[in-house]
Amino acid sequence: MVPVRTRGTDGGAPVAQNHLTVRVKGRSRERMAVTNAAARSTAARGRAVILVGLLVLAPFVVPPAEGQVSGTSWWPKFQRDVHNRGAVPLASLATDVHVRWQLHLSAPIVGENYSTPVFSPDNRTLYVGGSASTLSAVAWPEGVLRWQTTLGDATGVIHMSPVVGIDGAIYAGSWDAVIPYDGFARIRDIGASGTVDGAFAMRRALAGPTITSSGLVVVGGQHPTDGWRYYALESGASGLSLNWTAALLANPSDPASTGRIGAAPALSVGGGTAIFGSSDQNRTFWRISATDGAEEARIAMGAYCFSGTPAVSSDGYVFVGEGQDFAAPSDSNEGRLHVFGVDAQGVTVRVSALALGSGHLNGGLALRELPAGRTRVYVAANGNGKATAKLIAVDFDPALVGSDPPVNPLSTRWETPIGGSAFAYPHPVVGRDGVVYVIGPANHTLYAVRDTDAHADAAARGEVLWSMRLADISAVAGWAVASQRGPWGAVVGPDGRVLWNAPDGYLYALDGWRLGDLDGDGDVDAADVLLLEGAADDSEEFAIRFPEVDLMVVGDLDGDGEITVSDVERLAATLAGP
Repeated sequence: MVPVRTRGTDGGAPVAQNHLTVRVKGRSRERMAVTNAAARSTAARGRAVILVGLLVLAPFVVPPAEGQVSGTSWWPKFQRDVHNRGAVPLASLATDVHVRWQLHLSAPIVGENYSTPVFSPDNRTLYVGGSASTLSAVAWPEGVLRWQTTLGDATGVIHMSPVVGIDGAIYAGSWDAVIPYDGFARIRDIGASGTVDGAFAMRRALAGPTITSSGLVVVGGQHPTDGWRYYALESGASGLSLNWTAALLANPSDPASTGRIGAAPALSVGGGTAIFGSSDQNRTFWRISATDGAEEARIAMGAYCFSGTPAVSSDGYVFVGEGQDFAAPSDSNEGRLHVFGVDAQGVTVRVSALALGSGHLNGGLALRELPAGRTRVYVAANGNGKATAKLIAVDFDPALVGSDPPVNPLSTRWETPIGGSAFAYPHPVVGRDGVVYVIGPANHTLYAVRDTDAHADAAARGEVLWSMRLADISAVAGWAVASQRGPWGAVVGPDGRVLWNAPDGYLYALDGWRLGDLDGDGDVDAADVLLLEGAADDSEEFAIRFPEVDLMVVGDLDGDGEITVSDVERLAATLAGP
């Protein structure tokens, strides 16, 4: 047995373990270099070569090209791509997670806020909204404020996540009580400032925008005098101009007004259709031509879905969550996940729905592609004041659509509590290794939940790898969690750091060890497969236990408490992709 030397409880003293040698680089929060010191048999080396030979290492991945969001920006819009999939092609933070830097941007945000950071085309600047209608530009990865600009008055909040176009322009809007005012704007990042060079009158710009393949900026908001609408704006030399608009039906709770839009639109595969949810008269699921605004489908949901942001899978299915039906008993707390598709005649139909309970499902979704054409959907239920909030994993199997006898193609895989209950809209994101980042709606805690299907004879589960409470890291004295509502989403940077635009007015960058990063170089690649294979092969049962928690978390990819050949295969499959 070759000893492993890893940090002790004091952060620096080496402790003898087994099989690997860990060299500590300075302070405990800095990366550790891990080298394999175990002798491997010829057969073991052969298996490793075969595994590595099968790998297709993931390149720098940019969003799909169906729309005209920036094709070089790492994260140009809400949920990263025009389909709102919330999928991150990187290894996730697994342990030793800490605040790398924090930056004060605005006063604490009182009320709702959904703005998450987006990246510039050169990935050197972050743009994010905050209180007092302020849009901030932050140098990446340094975490230094470059400039701030105001889009509304001091009473407003930039709720939405901005979107970055192919020409580098930033589009964002503010929620404000002032009528009328130019609430949605195009901003140019020029030198040391942000210059507003186009605006469109919109009172409450709430839903994060997207950009279609023809260059139209599609956004939902409230017209100064004419209710809630979807807008498609042309971005030209003279500023922003209206191309088409679509009005909502009356809201049953307020017949004199139209409904409300909180859901960021998604584009269909190919980009020809914009897909929305709304809180109009029938709580409608909409499909609208992204080219001219012509209505393609309108399906009544019958429930509260205005913030249920849709997500579109690579095979064209549309997923959207909603809250309880208005006709349901007052003590009901049953949210549902819906999936829509297009039949052989080209008609949009509801394929299936699955009751999940645990409150409204009004946030965003994260999609993960599985073998055999299946999709795993991660959705956060907010508890709605009646139950514990949960992160829920749901599988969709398109092979079961239209089956005889009928079998629901949606099935719950697992549920994991994420704190108390609140009327909020969490939107998870998922890494390529199945780790989901989600913010608890009531406790303002960021959770990293590992999705593990460890063994055929064991139920899948969502295991909390780590969590971080905002109350424990906030630099704002006397900050009260109870008075804040959002944001409820994290963003992952191109180097794997996690960004959290928190309601205390600070932007936090979190760093730590990546899952599967055995050599500590900040990336997960073929070298880590070799190390992991060597660690597992030193036992006939492939069951080497590591008492050092950090190394155990990093190397135990299937979450069964052991380092085995299963972890090697899982790491190789992760790198190879779906």
